[in-house]
Amino acid sequence: MKIIDKITKCLAKRKVEVAPPEVIEVQPLIERKKLDIIVDKQVRTKYQKGWIKKIREIPIDEIVIHGTAGGNSAESLLLWMLNGQRAKEYYKGIALFHYLIDRADSNIVEVLDPSYWVYHSSSGKLDRKTIGIELINPSKTNREPYTEEQYTLLFDLIFKHLLPTYPTITQIVSHDYNILTYSGKPPKGCPGAGFDWSLLEKEIVINNRKYHKIKSNAIQLL
Repeated sequence: MKIIDKITKCLAKRKVEVAPPEVIEVQPLIERKKLDIIVDKQVRTKYQKGWIKKIREIPIDEIVIHGTAGGNSAESLLLWMLNGQRAKEYYKGIALFHYLIDRADSNIVEVLDPSYWVYHSSSGKLDRKTIGIELINPSKTNREPYTEEQYTLLFDLIFKHLLPTYPTITQIVSHDYNILTYSGKPPKGCPGAGFDWSLLEKEIVINNRKYHKIKSNAIQLL
């Protein structure tokens, strides 16, 4: 008992230093707002059956760029989708996509939450790891050049939102690239001749990123 008492007295004399509590700061929301994204809920609600069970379980590593091959505005395309011309596919989670770049106005529209995946790039199960971005193009063959504002919106979406949010993304490719690579079918012109890939390459450099050109319509981020 004497030994225990000595130990107890010894410990009692020692000053216990308590570390100060960690200071936690919350970044103001306004500082985190890097671009405006309109969240459309009509399409996702109507075709919920096609995506609700497709929860992502693996990291996103690829962005796929599409052209709409028709339509003049985001509103007209969303209305066309709601009218149900491709409803059978949408209800199966086929041909839906995550983002839409407007042509008539400066709008980025989130059509589907990226937390869910859908079949959009003709690459089968690979689409579990992809995000699909559609750009409005009035030409049925996507030959109409995309506008300067569309490129600005697209690059803002990619470099200010998607890459910071999903740092696992390592590739930006065309729908045509995935069609040829994974299905073996001939390209359909998506996003088509109207898309200038050299502008994307310049934007990558502007954002201090390095890249490897896989093909003329496919880029690997390093």
